[in-house]
Order: sequence, then structure tokens, then C-alpha cells
Amino acid sequence: MLKKFDRIRLFTLFGLTLFLILLFQFFVKNVIFPLNRLRKSVEEIGDGKLDFKGKVKGCYELEEFSNVLEHLTLALRESIEELKKNVRELIDLYEASVSITGITDLERLYKAICDNSLKLFTLKMAWLGLVEEGSYEVKPVAFSGLEEGYLSKIKVTWDDSPTGMG
Repeated sequence: MLKKFDRIRLFTLFGLTLFLILLFQFFVKNVIFPLNRLRKSVEEIGDGKLDFKGKVKGCYELEEFSNVLEHLTLALRESIEELKKNVRELIDLYEASVSITGITDLERLYKAICDNSLKLFTLKMAWLGLVEEGSYEVKPVAFSGLEEGYLSKIKVTWDDSPTGMG
């Protein structure tokens, strides 16, 4: 009777051991490996590598976390590009400001403003006009770029008339 009981215990122990091995393999494949891939991806993002390669398959929650991390990386990459663009614009504005600082001659100042506007905003032509005292007419005082007689053909006024909207 003892031998039969030992055999039952041995088969039960073997079955339980086999079940635990299979459960462990399932856990490693569906939880541990995906978590390691996500950890490595987060470390790469922390190092500035914003090409997300951590897409994981496994349990639902880890797949969802992987999707969120992918979207976060994309948003971060877009934000960094926007910041770079803004920094470039600030540098350009600073350089334009420095280039006109100290110019005391008004004609040179007006011309420098037009030159900087042309460069900063990638325009074909920029012009600067002033309103004469006692008049609503805007007179061009400086321009930069491809004018081709444009300024001699226009009349702009500083009021609500149709010519004032130019």
C-alpha cells in the first residue's frame, strides 16, 4: 500500500513540476521578455534615441504600454523638432536685432529692417512705408528684394478706404 501511495505522490509531484515549468515558460515569454524589451526601449529613449523599436507582444497590458510608449516617443520627437525650429527663429531674430543695433542713419536703418525681413521670412520682396504727417498716404522709404516697379504702381493709405487695406 505504501508503494502505491509513493507512486501517486511521485506522479503528482512530476505533474505539478511539469505544470510549474510550463507556467514559468509562459510567464517568461509573455511577461519577462516583453518587460525587458520595454526597459531597453525606455533606456534608449532616455539616451536620446527616439526611434522606438520596443513594440512588444505579450499580455494585453504590456502591449498597451508599448503602444503608449510609441505614441509618447513620436510626440517627443515632434516636440523636439518644434523646439529646434523655434530656437532657430530666435537665433535669427537675435542676429537681425544685433545687425540693426547702432545704426543711426534712418535710411540705412529702414534698409536693414527690409533686408532682415527678407532673410528671416524668406520673402521675395519686403518694403517699409511711413505715413506722412497730416496725410493718410503711406510712402515707401525702403525695400529689399525683387521690386520690379511694384512700389511705383501702388498707393496705400492708412485709413479704412480700399487703398488703406494694402
